[in-house]
Amino acid sequence: MHLLIQADLEGKGKDAGKGMHYKAQVFKTKTKYEISLDKKDLKEINLVEEVSADMTAVGMGGKPISLFRVTIEGAPAIGRLVIRSTPAFAGIDAAISSEMKYESEAGVFEIEAENATGMDLPYLAEITARIARRACRKLSWTHHPLTLFDLKQSIGLVYDLQVGAEGAQDLEDWFGVRELIHLEDVKAAKAEIAAEKKAAKAKEKPPPKAKPKGAATKAPPKGKAKNAGKGKSASLSDLS
Repeated sequence: MHLLIQADLEGKGKDAGKGMHYKAQVFKTKTKYEISLDKKDLKEINLVEEVSADMTAVGMGGKPISLFRVTIEGAPAIGRLVIRSTPAFAGIDAAISSEMKYESEAGVFEIEAENATGMDLPYLAEITARIARRACRKLSWTHHPLTLFDLKQSIGLVYDLQVGAEGAQDLEDWFGVRELIHLEDVKAAKAEIAAEKKAAKAKEKPPPKAKPKGAATKAPPKGKAKNAGKGKSASLSDLS
């Protein structure tokens, strides 16, 4: 099994020399970062710490990620694991895309995370390496899509949290932040849709009919005189 992670970050980084864990190439408008791992390297994954140190060294922690591409071979379950993980990644405002088939044992996939920067790169790399490690073992042929919890369980994060493995809580916290961002985006989208529906409904409602200009207003009927209905007073002659 071989895993190659390639990331492009926008902006020119610093030349860190030989103090890097993995390879970085600095260009005028972007910085290319590359991680190459074999199956033996995946036994003890600590990419969060190593990639974080590299991002600090090249000064790219806050720079946007324009590309995150993964090339993998020799992983029997990679096709179905990537395909089934699509809904899980959506839950953290990320999209995983690939042309791999369900039975693929090698291929290329990309992860596009909303507003991801060099500070997110260590966690994306860690998740990718965990997926690669899981894909080297047997996996059910079911087509049932993975929830975010299913993905965490599949890549060993749930177990690592239970035993207090180093770095597990840090990765879980990153997942939590991304979930909150996703929920806020969903909330904002729903509010926008509701506002659009309200505006459309108001536009469809006919305006109230206006009275014609200059139309005479019908006066209410006049009442009878104040003393109407009362008999005439008798004169003195009538009393005699």
